[in-house]
Amino acid sequence: METSCRKKVSVTTKIIHQNKSTIPYADGWHPYFTLGGKVDNCILQFNSNTQLVFNKALIPTGKRKKDNRFIKGSSLKEIFLDNSFEFANKETPQCVLQNKQLKLTVEAEKSYPILQIYTPPSRKSIAIENLTGAPDNFNNTIGLLLLEPNKLYSFTTAYTIEAL
Repeated sequence: METSCRKKVSVTTKIIHQNKSTIPYADGWHPYFTLGGKVDNCILQFNSNTQLVFNKALIPTGKRKKDNRFIKGSSLKEIFLDNSFEFANKETPQCVLQNKQLKLTVEAEKSYPILQIYTPPSRKSIAIENLTGAPDNFNNTIGLLLLEPNKLYSFTTAYTIEAL
């Protein structure tokens, strides 16, 4: 009889400030993951079909384009990413990375509408980053939050790894 091994961890950021006026804020986690071996042997799936368009300096331009590659899952073989994807308001931000042995599920609250994916040149890991706003959002304001004084804000992401 086979038994599956499943582990889950949640990470929460809580913030409150006592300034007299609103303050700009952005939150995000920037973890790198490996399932063993190269990411070329992994399938990536997430429920977004909208990619933010970047300029040559990798700064979002404010434009968006359709990108359906990962809706149903796609092999990462020869796919190099340093891109932000935007979840629609009705979608729960979720991303799944798996190979033949392991499955990683990243589930975030809707307060993280941006998913940044980066595959380093070594191809030994992948960054799966839940963000409240786009890169450089203090300047481009894409997803920039303005936090009210004396109000508690909370942002949670859960990571589940399981053996297949």
